[in-house]
Amino acid sequence: MIPRHRPEYGLKDLFVALKPAEDCLYRISADLNRSFAMWVPSGRAGLSLLLRAVEAKAAIVPAFNCWAVMEGLAHASAEPVFVDIGQDLNADLDQTLSAIERASPGTVLILTHQFGIPVCSASSLIEAARSKGVAVIEDGAAAVGGVSDLGPVGSAGDASVFSFQFTKSVLAGEGGLVLAGDQLATALKREGKDLRQRTRSESLSQWLKLAALSLFTNPRLYAFTLYRRVASV
Repeated sequence: MIPRHRPEYGLKDLFVALKPAEDCLYRISADLNRSFAMWVPSGRAGLSLLLRAVEAKAAIVPAFNCWAVMEGLAHASAEPVFVDIGQDLNADLDQTLSAIERASPGTVLILTHQFGIPVCSASSLIEAARSKGVAVIEDGAAAVGGVSDLGPVGSAGDASVFSFQFTKSVLAGEGGLVLAGDQLATALKREGKDLRQRTRSESLSQWLKLAALSLFTNPRLYAFTLYRRVASV
């Protein structure tokens, strides 16, 4: 069993997180060469949003995956098309290429970068997908700041999604980010219009939760906490 990632942040980071994040949103989209960006409640919500925006009926995904991805597919009524993984824990190249070749209309490729390990053959997969008219959604939930053979994770394909849940490489407690080009902006705005904004009390509750985690996952205390023992089971 792979143990849960221990968040590395302190109370100072939490106070910084209280500042508005709009400037950050525009910076990220510019750095990843995307013209449209939207904050979403979670990575799985963002994935569901993108699947609905491209009208996906099925999605090619690694069989070894996060349960949140399956939730995103289920919410968007998209059937998973599983492929095995390779030694790097990412989707096997040959099996994925075969799945793309057999893809039916409405199938998308979810290009997942597992555990912060960028897909080493992203260019081959995206080229094959484009030749078959298969939309590509980059799942960079666990690979914020990573670099694949096509450049920064999240800059390739038709759209990309990130997660900032507290076990991710870059965390904000919860929340996610969707990035896309102008061609998907209208559909994303339409599909995302009903996303519920977090209330002040919910935001305060989340902030207090993160403050507690910053204490209980402190390197000096982590080895003695129940959090570590439960997460490793």
